[in-house]
Amino acid sequence: MGNKKTDKVASAMAAVSNSPFKLVKSNPVINARYDLSTIQVKILLHMISKIDHTKDRLDTITISVQEFKKITGISTTAIYSRINIELDNFLKKTIYNKFDGGLINTTIIAGYTYNNGLGKFNIDFSPTLTPYLLQLKTNFTVIDIRSLLQLKSIYAIRFYEFCKESERLGTFKFEVEKLKDILGLGDRYAKYTDFRKRVINVAQKELQETSDLYFTYEERKKGNTVVILVFTIQRNANISVPNDDIEEATYELIKESKKSTPENKEVTEFLKLLGEYGASEELIQKWLKVYPLQKIKETVSYVLAEVKGGKLIRNVIGYIIQLLEDEKFAVLLKEKESKQKEEREKKKKAHLEKAREEGLNMNVFNLKKKYHTYCQNRITELLKTDSNCYEFVVNKLSTSLETQFAFESFKKHFQDIVSAENIIQYLDINPSFNGAIISIVESTYKQQIHASPEAIALQKEAKKMGINLV
Repeated sequence: MGNKKTDKVASAMAAVSNSPFKLVKSNPVINARYDLSTIQVKILLHMISKIDHTKDRLDTITISVQEFKKITGISTTAIYSRINIELDNFLKKTIYNKFDGGLINTTIIAGYTYNNGLGKFNIDFSPTLTPYLLQLKTNFTVIDIRSLLQLKSIYAIRFYEFCKESERLGTFKFEVEKLKDILGLGDRYAKYTDFRKRVINVAQKELQETSDLYFTYEERKKGNTVVILVFTIQRNANISVPNDDIEEATYELIKESKKSTPENKEVTEFLKLLGEYGASEELIQKWLKVYPLQKIKETVSYVLAEVKGGKLIRNVIGYIIQLLEDEKFAVLLKEKESKQKEEREKKKKAHLEKAREEGLNMNVFNLKKKYHTYCQNRITELLKTDSNCYEFVVNKLSTSLETQFAFESFKKHFQDIVSAENIIQYLDINPSFNGAIISIVESTYKQQIHASPEAIALQKEAKKMGINLV
């Protein structure tokens, strides 16, 4: 009895293969380097859409002249010679991609023939592409060909494929030079400003005006040079892909081939982190079979932290693989983690010490304030209840040069009316007067102020904090 999941995927793949509107394209092909004209790439897309992906061998693709007119938009009477020219040039074009799972380096089509009587071209794919066109189980993208054939710019077509491939992640990233290479630009648009204007902005504008998906992008610089472009995929609310009878099959195919089951939840999480750097499901599954999960997490976290910190790593996935294979790195990682833990403990200790000191300082401040309030209340009480104290204070105020200015200010405020009540009231009005009164009373009535049980209790508390109040 067959595996239900496998049967379901095979059934969905068969339905998609039979659709005139859907094409299944492997991600290594999407991200490969090739330099095709807009007409040639539309021929390629149409050829892929006609493939039966469930077969083991590639069939010859037959395309009628009428189909060519429809997919390329060529309406000239010399269409036969125009198609011949395009296919002759197409024969010379190669596709190249070195990726984690392998290497593609081949011509795209092996040859073609034309049947005059039937008005049809028979075109053969290069057999080398078979693993990337047939029996696809993972690492592929399903695209509605109608979304691509309507586009006029080759760059808009390529960027739509990038967007579709990374749609579920919502973002993708390229080094500028790598992107130029993938687009097959060679020496064209050597200046970044020209590349941005003639390639990126052209693709962005056309997708935003005509497609269900488009992108915005952010430039990342090293010094004054833009080295990395981070693209964010946007959905165009005003444009939708036409529905057809196999939408359910398409959905099932994508869902089943990419579903996060218990055994590959980690794959999904790592894809979210590393998908924009070109990591494939197969590669991550291989890591999980070879290395402990914690080691992978620590290595990935380390590398992404390096990238976030501004380090330019040209091949992020290659660097991760290198570190996973390096036993010395595991030791260094543990040492680094140990140092980081030690630093965290030091910072925590310093933070607690600072908090303790700040708390102690606040306690000292509050205690001094409390003692000052006590002293002032005690002096106020003496002025009210002890006539000798009051007379002594008035005498000192009127005869001492140090307090003369404060006393004159007091008399002016109360229109020369001197009384214990006015003195007490003025303590809260004039800080200089307040200080003078406390100094006068303390000089003679020190015992009455600082030797009371309440004062002694506060003084003992202060000594515990290492300070003196008297």
